[in-house]
Order: sequence, then C-alpha cells, then structure tokens
Amino acid sequence: MIRQQLMIPEERVALDLDQLSVVCAGFDPDAPEACLAAALEQLALDLAAVEAAWRGDDARGMARALQDVEACAGALGMVKLAAVAGAVRDTLSAGDGVALAATLARLLRVGERSLVAVWETGALIG
Repeated sequence: MIRQQLMIPEERVALDLDQLSVVCAGFDPDAPEACLAAALEQLALDLAAVEAAWRGDDARGMARALQDVEACAGALGMVKLAAVAGAVRDTLSAGDGVALAATLARLLRVGERSLVAVWETGALIG
C-alpha cells in the first residue's frame, strides 16, 4: 500500500520590531490601532493586486504591485516579506513561469503570516 503525505509549507516571518516601533510612533496618538490597521489593509490590498495581475497575465501591473508590497513591507519592518517580494520581482523579470509561480505562492504565504504577526505585535503601539 502506498502512503501519501500532505505537504503544507509553513513560513516563518522576520520582523524588525525597531522599525515597526518607529512607524507606530509616527501614528496619530489618539488612534494608533486604526493607523496600523489602515497600513496593514493597504498591504493586503497590494498583495491582492500582485495576485490579480499574475492571474490576468499583466506583468507591468504585477511589477508595480510588487514594488508597492516591497516598499510597504519594508516601512513596516516586515523584513522577510520585503525580501520575498524582491525575489518575485526578479523571477518576473527573468521570465521563468515556474519559478514565478513558486515564488508568488511563497509571497502569499509570507504575506499572510506577516500581516498576522504585525497585528499581534501591534500591542507595542498601545
């Protein structure tokens, strides 16, 4: 009998808490959680734009959305997410469809975990 195993990739995230604290310190002192939520929402929209551009075979749109993800992630101290967005951009430029699909899947996994990690760390700003 052949046994099958299900592989579920799990990504660890890397956060620069000093950078996140600097960003959070610049938020409106009366509504820091709302400011953090807005920044995370924008990043989630940028990640969705990357995936939508990929599905629509829009390389230019994908490159723009990847730049937005990389910039936003870097500003929020999401070190790994910014690096993975750069790797996706590199594979997009190289024109390797298989590598692009793989790095995009990784970007979406790291993105989801990074959003959760920053939100959970948001207690630093309160």
